[in-house]
Amino acid sequence: MKRACAMTAVAVALAGCVSPQLTRHYDSVDETSVSDDKLELSVFPANPKVDEDPPLVTKLAERGQAELIKEVAAKLPAGSDATALLNALGTAVAPPPEDCAWADRTLLKKRVTLTVLGRFGRPADRIDSLEFRFTRIGGDRYEFASWDKFDSVYGSYDLGSAKYTQAREVKLDLAGESMKNWAGGTHSLGWKPSAGYDATNTLEENMNYVIRRLNVGGALTPDRARLVQEGGPYINLLGSSSAVFTLKLKPQSYPVPVYVLGLKDGRKTAPDDVSLKLCQAKYPYSRDPLVIEVGGTAVTRHVANHHDTISEGDDTVRFERQEFATSTVAIADEKDLRVEYFGLVSCEKGQGEKDCLQLAVDNPDTGAVVNTVLLRSADQAANLREWLIAHSQADKAPDTLAARRVGMVRAGNRQEAGALTPAIVRSLRVAPLVHNAVSVKPASAP
Repeated sequence: MKRACAMTAVAVALAGCVSPQLTRHYDSVDETSVSDDKLELSVFPANPKVDEDPPLVTKLAERGQAELIKEVAAKLPAGSDATALLNALGTAVAPPPEDCAWADRTLLKKRVTLTVLGRFGRPADRIDSLEFRFTRIGGDRYEFASWDKFDSVYGSYDLGSAKYTQAREVKLDLAGESMKNWAGGTHSLGWKPSAGYDATNTLEENMNYVIRRLNVGGALTPDRARLVQEGGPYINLLGSSSAVFTLKLKPQSYPVPVYVLGLKDGRKTAPDDVSLKLCQAKYPYSRDPLVIEVGGTAVTRHVANHHDTISEGDDTVRFERQEFATSTVAIADEKDLRVEYFGLVSCEKGQGEKDCLQLAVDNPDTGAVVNTVLLRSADQAANLREWLIAHSQADKAPDTLAARRVGMVRAGNRQEAGALTPAIVRSLRVAPLVHNAVSVKPASAP
């Protein structure tokens, strides 16, 4: 029994001589050089990237592709060869008529870039989670509608690939040895212990140290938005991220009729081929900048012991909350909110804008020519002016536009001001007739 205990003690002593060595940030550190933690939140808005439209053919199903081929084939002259077909395939297909989605300007997408700057006293310290808060200020001109997208940029730092392998083999043996006492004529068998130890100790530790974002969540109410980032082992949340959310803007009190002009052949378009589609425009009643208050909280992880090793499993840690200083950010500026619709006016010398005549079409309900022709862009208004000039004669101007009576209306009292004349057509100029202004209240319906 004593021999067995002794051999066990030898095995334990030999095996205890080997211990693994973990990869470290450093061997030792001068504690007086450890700096205090300091974090700072920086926020700035930007417009989200516009996704490029894929080629037309990628949008079509098989039947749609077949119809496209038929349309291309119809453009080929008789007896065309392959070269003509290829040239026709390169011809742009006329886009479909515009719908009225553009007329609703009450939804605005904005990208917010969030950057957490700072430093930690030791490499093992990190940010464990972040919460960003966006609070609406300045009235009810907008609401938070939705989170649409979250992007993060991260760096991956690979400190090597290794594996720890340790093998221990203890050999215990009791070898019998014959011992004779020739003088006494006795013979006995004795046991001679032997011990050996073989050890293989190779460090091949696997360690991947990655700085990245792990999990993102958000919550919305009309007047507040929250975004939460959660970290994890070997994940630090320092750096930049961006989020895209949609704002719902409070519109003017009543929709404004705006037209989409169709001139498929430009100024040469025949009167019967002119189209004028009506849309009801909704837009923010003011273009004053929209402001939000931004704040947040960081939960930081501080390592008190074993901060020299990269592995986090042996750390002694404490968690602290740090509040970021709040700041105000203009989430949408005047350019984002500006809305203008254009028309054609004829003004006499010295007349103010309210006294000018405006190009109008008939009201479908009353028949009176009092509906001002508002177009979505200055280019469309200029194209309409060119068409009217091209189709005016020496003593007669067009009296219909897209099968509707056309004439002039007085801007001030909305009264009919007569039919078009060649002289009035020549005097027409493009002007912004409807727009949202700075520092105004919602308008009332006329």
